[in-house]
Amino acid sequence: MLLESAQTLRALEDVDFAAIQGNFAVSSGHSLSTALALEEMTSPYVNQVVVKAAKQHAQATEDIVAAYRSDAFRQAIAGNRAYDGFRMPDYFTR
Repeated sequence: MLLESAQTLRALEDVDFAAIQGNFAVSSGHSLSTALALEEMTSPYVNQVVVKAAKQHAQATEDIVAAYRSDAFRQAIAGNRAYDGFRMPDYFTR
């Protein structure tokens, strides 16, 4: 059965297993740390900010990138038990 990503949680009782995107799992109260397996996400596929080339250096774009790279973001993820198992972006581990 192939479902749209947001629908996978509604189908859990009807399937033997499901691959669920982490943001949908966390927002529905599931813990990443209890998953049977977590995908080994590698850069550049973690927390991408994608904009039109013309907006690459816009203030709003730079603000979003700065927020993702901020210590406050890292602490918000690391300090929230709902995100246990979340793979931190590489730029936090360098």
